[in-house]
Amino acid sequence: MTRYPMALASAAGASVFLVAGFPAVSHAVAPVPCDTAQLVSAIQTANSGTGDTLSLAAGCTYHLAAPFSGVDGLPPITKPIVIQGNGATVVRDATASGPFRIFDVAPTGDLTLRVLTVKDGLLSAASDTGAGILVQAGGFLTAATSTVSGSTAASDGGGISVNGTATLTGTTVTGNTGRDGGGLFTNAAASLTVTGSRVTSNHATRDGGALDAVGALSRITSTVVSGNVSARDGGGIEYDNGVNTLDTSTLTDNSSTSTTAGLGAGIYNAADLTLNSTNVSTNTSPGTNALGGGLYNVSGEKATLNSSTVTGSTLTGTNAKGAGVFNEGTLTLDRTAVTDNRATGTASQTGGLYNSSGTVTLTSSTVTGNRSATAPGGLRTDVAITLATSAIVGNTPTNCTGSPVVPAGCVG
Repeated sequence: MTRYPMALASAAGASVFLVAGFPAVSHAVAPVPCDTAQLVSAIQTANSGTGDTLSLAAGCTYHLAAPFSGVDGLPPITKPIVIQGNGATVVRDATASGPFRIFDVAPTGDLTLRVLTVKDGLLSAASDTGAGILVQAGGFLTAATSTVSGSTAASDGGGISVNGTATLTGTTVTGNTGRDGGGLFTNAAASLTVTGSRVTSNHATRDGGALDAVGALSRITSTVVSGNVSARDGGGIEYDNGVNTLDTSTLTDNSSTSTTAGLGAGIYNAADLTLNSTNVSTNTSPGTNALGGGLYNVSGEKATLNSSTVTGSTLTGTNAKGAGVFNEGTLTLDRTAVTDNRATGTASQTGGLYNSSGTVTLTSSTVTGNRSATAPGGLRTDVAITLATSAIVGNTPTNCTGSPVVPAGCVG
């Protein structure tokens, strides 16, 4: 889903996402014994009425040995259904016949998962997304204190694919694999809210190791995005269009494994992106001509970092640029630090911030302790930028010397 940049080939503030779901319906709690056939039957019964609350057997593992229909392991959710997992697991059995996902939330469906593990879905067709959970356009998913793990899609969204609305709270998405969006994938017009969660150790065979958000409205708050890998761009997250916010979150130890490029080992941004009090750290790429170890911002797009840090990221490939940040669009840093990033490969340039003809404003910010093989180590820009009460100091081999344009106030 990457839009490649010109160099290689383009509202801040708080907001609240209100999910207008289905009318509240009061249901008696229906216990579901530790039996897969009983779980299937309970979902069918709930779908045939006005929905239901299903309470699974505590600690039970419900093994799905065959698809219910098509590539759906369970009956598609068509009504408001709450599943109280009680520590149970729903898993595609290792001996199951044929590929299938675990849950499918239909356009009329509203699925709530509580304390449940969804595991080991498998999809092999290029047209099938969401190996763990698919949320169709119009559908709603709420996952609380749950886990989506070990699922694999040949297409997008190894763990969860969202075309409707998804809200994850205290939930872990881990060890999933997909083409774009190893852990999570959102399509145009989707809405994704993630709070107090962990998105870790997912793998994208193309872009967006943890998340690929395409044309979506997304907000991630107080969440750890760590140890994810992409084969191309956006080792942690790839944003393609849409409006996206990261609040008080951590993106750390993500990587792009491409040996020929690799854009945005931490974040690849081709959208409207705001980071508030967020730490982007120790992300890596080995690629020749890799750009933006922490953040890559595409031409024509906007990235705003408020009270955030981009630190400790490393580009090891030949001719890599901008180990901290590489910018071609509009970049605003306010009370933000770009520190201790490294571009170590032969002819690599600018450990801190590399601006390729974009618009950059730094206010009360610092670019310090960055290092590159060739000058400048701190900040390089092709055009004039705005520095307001900001410091570019302590970088190696130089702060700004060697830049085509040396910003006023940057010495050495």
